[in-house]
Amino acid sequence: SLSTYDGPPPSQVNTESWLDILEYDLPPNFDVLAKTIDFATKKTYEERNEFLADDYVFRGPIIGPITFSDVKKTQQGFQITDAFPNLETRPFGFTVDPDNPYRCYWFERWEGTNSSPVKIGKLELPATNSDVKLPTHIMSVHWTPDGKIKYSCLSSPLDRWEGTTK
Repeated sequence: SLSTYDGPPPSQVNTESWLDILEYDLPPNFDVLAKTIDFATKKTYEERNEFLADDYVFRGPIIGPITFSDVKKTQQGFQITDAFPNLETRPFGFTVDPDNPYRCYWFERWEGTNSSPVKIGKLELPATNSDVKLPTHIMSVHWTPDGKIKYSCLSSPLDRWEGTTK
């Protein structure tokens, strides 16, 4: 029955990658799934900052690796939360990586109303007052044994034609 499917067993293929530094000998002593859901559903930088390790790094399809303070500065430069004050990230589909019990993946499908201008540096795009639904993308976080996020990653859109952005 699919309702009891726990996913595949861990990979038997040995690889060498810089991500190996995010693997640990002992299993987590906390609930990675619950902690990830708690993190992903926080709304503010201040709330999310509580989860991050001092050496936290973020990477996306175009940017990164960058630190949390860089992420915050970048977002402030775009004024996304001002332009979309009702922005919801709508996280769903959380799952722990079968190859690394400290890593968790989930989907996000952002939506909100563009009720204020979008500012990109000196460029200012006027508000459209339209509802926006972005294509779904995947997020992931790597936790440390101390229960802090050391690395997170955002994927490219899974299907760029989904939503309202085309």
